[in-house]
Amino acid sequence: MLKPYDLLKSVLFDIEEGIRKDINADILAKKYDMSERHLRRLFKFAFEQSLASYISSRKLSARPACLPLCGDVCLFCTATLSAP
Repeated sequence: MLKPYDLLKSVLFDIEEGIRKDINADILAKKYDMSERHLRRLFKFAFEQSLASYISSRKLSARPACLPLCGDVCLFCTATLSAP
């Protein structure tokens, strides 16, 4: 079992790596063999922000700036983007 600091560091890394995929608290909790509730509470205690809110904000900020012009398909990176 990872120490809380190491666990949260790994969770943040996994969120960044999975930002364009379907990442959520359930997937992260299963990966670290803990309950979703415990992970959410630990994250909230450490960062004073809910895990779901953090994931949503990272997904929004990771979207290309050109998206309002391109719609669902980015013409610059040619990647099909899903709505957050």
